[in-house]
Amino acid sequence: MLDEPTSGLDSTTALHLVTLLRDLARGGRAILTTIHQPSSRLYRQLDQVMLLAEGHIMYYGDALRAVDWFDHLGFSLPYGTNLADHILDCAMGEVTHDPSAPGAAQAAASCGVSTHSDEQEDARASRRHQYVEKMRGPVAVRALYTTYESWYLGHPGGF
Repeated sequence: MLDEPTSGLDSTTALHLVTLLRDLARGGRAILTTIHQPSSRLYRQLDQVMLLAEGHIMYYGDALRAVDWFDHLGFSLPYGTNLADHILDCAMGEVTHDPSAPGAAQAAASCGVSTHSDEQEDARASRRHQYVEKMRGPVAVRALYTTYESWYLGHPGGF
């Protein structure tokens, strides 16, 4: 277990250290570490990640599939942006949300917006769309981790 072993290192040295840790893991050792603001090259070396926001898990699973999870919920990775930076922006609520994404309604429901269907569904859908469209800051952060927490109950292996 290593607590921020790359802190204070330049990006090349940090990458060499993570490559060494990866080689140790391939040799059968369990490696658990915290990495603060990894470069994109370093992030691509990670196998599994657990991403936290406000002390809650907002994603756990394959490191390279994190982008798929956030995209599904409407927090797409902007072109040319470092995935690790985007994840940090998501954790801080500093992201642009796309309410038309497949999982946007799921994210809205996780914040307490009803998704039941009846004769008033059109009005509810309109309110839900307006609510999701405005999701920023703390509301967006809560949506990310509450959506993941409810999804994880049925998928304990992660995404």
